[in-house]
Amino acid sequence: GVTGLLIDPVLFKTYSVTNVPQVVYAKEVNRRVDLGSEGDFSRLETTPQWWKSVGDWSMDYHLRELYNLSKEEKLKQLYE
Repeated sequence: GVTGLLIDPVLFKTYSVTNVPQVVYAKEVNRRVDLGSEGDFSRLETTPQWWKSVGDWSMDYHLRELYNLSKEEKLKQLYE
C-alpha cells in the first residue's frame, strides 16, 4: 500500500486535534468523489476507523503507539 502525509485543516475538527504534535492513522478512507476533504464524511463511502497519538515524540514512537492501539500490521511494518 501507499502511505502518505496529509495536512488538512478540516481534519483538525474531524479528528479532534486540539494539541500538537499529533499523528492520526485513519483506516478505510474511501472517497465517493475526489473533491474536498476526507474530513467531510458525507463525501466518503464509509466512515473510517481512526486512532491518534499525541505528544512530542519521535515518529517511530508514534507509529508504535498507533500500532498498539489499532493492531494494524501496516503500521508495524513502518517502524520495523
